Amino acid sequence: GIAEWQMLSYLARINYGYKGRYLLTLTGRVDGSSKFGKGNKYGFFPSVAGAWRISEENFMKEMKAVSNLKLRASYGIVGNEGIPPYSSQGLMYNAEAYFGNTEIVKGLTPFTLSNQDLKWETTTGFNLGVDFGLFNNRLSGSVELYKNKTNDLLMDRAMPEISGYGKIASNLGELANQGAELTLSSVNVNTRNVRWGTTFTYSTNKNEIKHLYGDMI
Repeated sequence: GIAEWQMLSYLARINYGYKGRYLLTLTGRVDGSSKFGKGNKYGFFPSVAGAWRISEENFMKEMKAVSNLKLRASYGIVGNEGIPPYSSQGLMYNAEAYFGNTEIVKGLTPFTLSNQDLKWETTTGFNLGVDFGLFNNRLSGSVELYKNKTNDLLMDRAMPEISGYGKIASNLGELANQGAELTLSSVNVNTRNVRWGTTFTYSTNKNEIKHLYGDMI
């Protein structure tokens, strides 16, 4: 079959830097999707990110071994509309009805229930990181800590068969996600003919379903 859907987005961003040491980015976007219910098609998703280049501070000039040191943090909200078109509307499907032993009548029967309250799934995330470089970046790396929370998960909720419908697209529950990442890189040999480097990565992640279907997991 043929399906159509539309997106409309607005984006604004402000970048600010002071003396090459303090960096700030503010972003605001509005996204609209035809997939959601009336009055819920648009979502607002702001974010803020900042960084402090500590290695550019005067008190770091005497620390010759440190070639780069930056602290950064970000906080923001993103949206997800990854559902099929017409999910907020009641859908039908082809069916057949039998009359007697020979007569067959084709028609349509309800399949999904309309949900005009269907809206954007949102993920709120916080990230804290440190980037560093030592000995003219012969040794470099980063440490990342992050924590995300997803609300209004877009899921199909099963309906009792007695209702006459198979399912309804809904916003259900809350999901938490947090973890850490570590990256270390070294340049062991760097000559005109040979360059040898190594990279070590480590990550840990924890996902937790806070609740679904109200307070039920």
